[in-house]
Amino acid sequence: MRVPYVNPDGFRFRIYRKGLFSGLGKMLGMQDIEVGDAEFDEAFIVKGNEESKVRSLLSGPRVRQLMQAQPAFRLEVKDSEGVFGPTFPEGVDELCFQVAGVISDAVILKGLFDLFAEVLDVLCHMGSAYENDPHLAL
Repeated sequence: MRVPYVNPDGFRFRIYRKGLFSGLGKMLGMQDIEVGDAEFDEAFIVKGNEESKVRSLLSGPRVRQLMQAQPAFRLEVKDSEGVFGPTFPEGVDELCFQVAGVISDAVILKGLFDLFAEVLDVLCHMGSAYENDPHLAL
C-alpha cells in the first residue's frame, strides 16, 4: 500500500519490526532512534533523517498502537518507486507500507488504513506534509 503526498521539508523515515538479525545490525553500527516507549523501542527499528521529527511523529500513542497491531512490516517515506517504477514531481514523496505475503484479515486491513490516515494527519500537523494544514481550510 502506498500514497504519494507533498513533502515540503524532505522528511524521511523507515520503521520496521525487529527481526532475527536486528541485534547484529546494531552491533555493526546501524542507527536506531529510540522514541522513549520501552515496549515500542523493544519491538521496532526506527530510522530517519531528522531524529526530532521522528520522535514527534511517534510521540502520540495512537500511531504506535496502530503499528503494534500490524504484523511484520516496513513503513517508510520514499522519493520514488525505484529504477523500474514511476518518479514523482519535485517535492512529492510516497508513504509506503510493505509486508511479505497477502493480508486478507479485514481487521488488519482496517488497521492499516487507519495507520496511513493517522501518519498522514500527524505529518500535516508537523508541517511535513503539504505546505498548509488542511484542517485550517475547514
